[in-house]
Amino acid sequence: MYSLIPLWYFAGILALVAMFGVVALLSKNRRRRFLPRILRACLIYTLLFWAVIAFTTNIERDYILDATWQHTPGGQPNTANLVTFAYPDHPGCYERVNSPEIYNYLAAKNSGVAKLTLRVSYDFGKVRGYGLQKVDDRPVNQTWVAGNPPWQLFNQRSFASRWLKLVGTGISSLLLRP
Repeated sequence: MYSLIPLWYFAGILALVAMFGVVALLSKNRRRRFLPRILRACLIYTLLFWAVIAFTTNIERDYILDATWQHTPGGQPNTANLVTFAYPDHPGCYERVNSPEIYNYLAAKNSGVAKLTLRVSYDFGKVRGYGLQKVDDRPVNQTWVAGNPPWQLFNQRSFASRWLKLVGTGISSLLLRP
């Protein structure tokens, strides 16, 4: 997958070098100390940059939701086993699975309710994507056909954004101390 993260990293390094270069040009007696300071600043920037990336991107969270199911064979070929799951707690939201194994399992279960396990990926506290992982304890694999998930549930303040708020509050309280 293509990512702009390395470009942002190098842009930050260039900005640091430019800032230190301007300071070194304006101050003649500080030119000797320029290289060690820029190296330290780049090292600190690198550690902070990659720590933020590591702790705030590609965070995955599993949601287990109840859903009612119904057999909804489609008019297209190979859709005879299409099952539609609707979320009772989230009107208008649904998922679809086209699998004979899942359909046979649900038909034999004699219950109109199933537990769906959805895996949601977050980047910087924002939803990047989701996928249906399991129906009850059965893996879905490649048989899942995307639906209309409960985005409102996924977009509630995630733990990643709470972590960022906690760090931001801690830093601002340190800076605003008398």
